Amino acid sequence: MDRVVIRSNGRPMTCKGRILNPSANRNGYLQVEIYGKHYYVHRLVLLVFCGKKKPRQETRHLNDVKSNCKLYNLKYGSYKDNHNDRIKNNRNGLW
Repeated sequence: MDRVVIRSNGRPMTCKGRILNPSANRNGYLQVEIYGKHYYVHRLVLLVFCGKKKPRQETRHLNDVKSNCKLYNLKYGSYKDNHNDRIKNNRNGLW
């Protein structure tokens, strides 16, 4: 599906490809299928906009809503950072 987007300089650009339709897995995380393989949307968003995560880092949903994969809600961090997010958001129990 080709589409036209407007660049930050105001010029139009044609993008080739298709729009992916995410679906929630049994744990509530959004995923997409690309060439027969499933990928988590939150990981793809951070990979594209922030690069690869460092060793021992996790992908964090800052508000702990697994279906909210907007960039402002995602961040790389440690296990402890992720755990502290859960406490801050009153999600200290099991997922």
